[in-house]
Amino acid sequence: MNKLLSTFTILTLLIPHASYAKVDKDVNVARVQAILAELCYQPGIVDGAWGKKTETAVKAFFAKHYRKYDGNFDASDANFILSAGASAKAFGSASVKKCEVIYNARVRDSLKNAKIKQIIQKVSKKQVDISKTDQDEVSYLKNQNIQQIMYADARSGYKFVERNVPKRDAFKMVQHEGFPAARIQLSIDMGGARDDWIRDGISGYGQRFEYGQTKQRAHNFNKEIWTRIVFWLPENTRSFEQTTLFDLKEIRNNQTFGPLLNLAIRDDGGGSILKIKHNFEKNDCIIGRDGSGDNSFCDKTDVNLTIGPIKKYTGRWVEFSSRSIWSNKSDGAYDAWIDNKKIIGHRGNTSFGADRIAFKFGLYRIGLNKSENPDDVRIYFSKVGTAKSCKAVGIENCDKLMKSLDVVGTPGASRVFRTDVKQKTEFLEAGGLVLKKF
Repeated sequence: MNKLLSTFTILTLLIPHASYAKVDKDVNVARVQAILAELCYQPGIVDGAWGKKTETAVKAFFAKHYRKYDGNFDASDANFILSAGASAKAFGSASVKKCEVIYNARVRDSLKNAKIKQIIQKVSKKQVDISKTDQDEVSYLKNQNIQQIMYADARSGYKFVERNVPKRDAFKMVQHEGFPAARIQLSIDMGGARDDWIRDGISGYGQRFEYGQTKQRAHNFNKEIWTRIVFWLPENTRSFEQTTLFDLKEIRNNQTFGPLLNLAIRDDGGGSILKIKHNFEKNDCIIGRDGSGDNSFCDKTDVNLTIGPIKKYTGRWVEFSSRSIWSNKSDGAYDAWIDNKKIIGHRGNTSFGADRIAFKFGLYRIGLNKSENPDDVRIYFSKVGTAKSCKAVGIENCDKLMKSLDVVGTPGASRVFRTDVKQKTEFLEAGGLVLKKF
């Protein structure tokens, strides 16, 4: 079962597309059939042709996973089923029932030839990967404590996030480009914590490795707080969905909401970009009963700031600096700079009911099951800290930053757009049980 995805990946375009009129021509029916067969939905022989058995199997799969089937089958429907393969890979054959897959002769021959080609490619890639690993191993630090990169107030009150993938796979302290750095990397093979990995009954959604403030040591309100984070992204870094580098979350009566603001990599249609998203304009939340647990539901406005193409921020150290005054009133403030260039200057509410704001950094990526083969991602962090003043957190050009405090708006954004999110409204309309209002 652990080889399920790789087997299906090499069912190439040599296999004919669907002839059934309601199936999109770009769907590789053989791959869909193979997954359904492996998961015991009985689509018949894997032959690449859409028929009654295949459609019956699709209907059964969708019914079990609460997805509507309208008689049309497109690429998004196929990807929905492909994510079941990610589930088998992440959790292993012990948790997924396995059935025999029967291929017709033509498909079996195509699979055999493609697999030989894949083995050659994998051997070549492994040789390159080994070379890269050897370079990193030379720069591993004897002291593997992340405190080496933490500054000022960030030297205490932080911990590794409970939902992280295994530390031995994702985290190393290394010497990188002149500085001690926390190297964090994520691969689809690492899986993820259940609450990240599975969404709407489908696996392969998200994974993370993060380090952040405890609730007890989170930022207090109505005080000036400076934050600094220096990071290095390798060249060719990209993210089709979203990969978050750091975020700030509201804490309301010991319940975590958010993120209130994050810095992330995402493809919004024109290639991977670096962007900021915040909810300073509206963030109206409740706590409600969701199944057996309690969750937050918010009506909010996501304000998205495109900073620039990600290639402008790869292959070098990048410094992100910010100044915040957290407030539930109009006297709040948030200013941020990248490499001393002002990105945003906000005045007004920076919260709508919180009593503390928690900061964390690392890698958190979502929407992985929307891509067939998500890239591995790696980042290096150094000089991370928070303090009550600019100089105390180690920023060298404080005078330049202070001179730009009067600049408000989004001077460093190439694009700004807003999205309304109505989680609270939809929860209430569905008859959800409200446990607390703010």
